[in-house]
Amino acid sequence: MVIKQKDTYGYEIVQTLKEKSNTFYEMSHGTLYPALKRLEQKSLIESYWGESEVGIRRKFYRITIKGQMELEEKLNQWHKIHNLIQSCI
Repeated sequence: MVIKQKDTYGYEIVQTLKEKSNTFYEMSHGTLYPALKRLEQKSLIESYWGESEVGIRRKFYRITIKGQMELEEKLNQWHKIHNLIQSCI
C-alpha cells in the first residue's frame, strides 16, 4: 500500500511501515528487498533510479497498472474474509 500512494524507495517503505504501525511492525531490509524483487518479476511494480529529497541516489519503486489491479483484487478478498470473521464473532 505504501507504493500505491507514491513512488518510494526501500528505506522509506521500512520507515513508513514502522511509523504507521506505531513501531508494532518493523520490516527488515532483508525481508523487504527480496519481496520487492518478486513483485517486480511479476510486473506488479517497476523500479528506476532517481534522487531522494536530500539528493541521495536511490532505487525508487512504483506500482504498475497490473499491480493496482492485483492490489484491488487482494483488498476485496481481504474485506470479504474480514466480514466473514466479524460475522462469526
